[in-house]
Amino acid sequence: MPFDWIIDYWDILVLGAARTIALTLLAIVVAAPLSILLGWALASGPRRGRWPINAYVEVFRNTPYMIHLFFIFFALPRFGIGLDPYGAAVASLCLMVAAFGTKIVESGLRATPPGQTEAALSLGFNGAQVFYHVQLVPALARVWPALCSLATMALLDSAVVSLIAVEELTWAATFIETRNFRSFETFFFSSLLFLLISFGLRRSLMAFGQRVVARGLAQ
Repeated sequence: MPFDWIIDYWDILVLGAARTIALTLLAIVVAAPLSILLGWALASGPRRGRWPINAYVEVFRNTPYMIHLFFIFFALPRFGIGLDPYGAAVASLCLMVAAFGTKIVESGLRATPPGQTEAALSLGFNGAQVFYHVQLVPALARVWPALCSLATMALLDSAVVSLIAVEELTWAATFIETRNFRSFETFFFSSLLFLLISFGLRRSLMAFGQRVVARGLAQ
């Protein structure tokens, strides 16, 4: 049987898949508030504070993720900032997701008609209420599919962290291939696992958005 080796290495595959999911979710959870804060700063914040944010976003959006990972893991220790492989993986994924997420949130916030904000202020809403109910929640509803696609991109990019010995799914597939010498079967099966995880993550986030974001709009 071409896939009978799965039984022997099942625990390694499950552990690798679990770490891939954990890395992705941790990156999303940490990057989400950072994206909202920086997106708001670009859309409505002081003009003086926008150029460093734009510089950060452009650097991370226009350079390969692998370079970010290697810089954080190999170069930062020269400046006294040393991270273990998992710390470097999480930090690089968070910075990458937040850079893309910032522009997505900014576009959603800018799409809010100014008249809605003025109407809310005239009805007695304070600044925090206007931002949450009139700007943020409708903006997230508009850009939620794009944010779900960004989460999928983070999941797929997490395969790169195997290059610094983070034991996620791609690392597990490479480890198994060096022992059973079945390259096609091993990477075909690991690709199927990535497909299932990616599909499940996207469907879960879309369902979460329909329930939580739609509930925020209804309030």
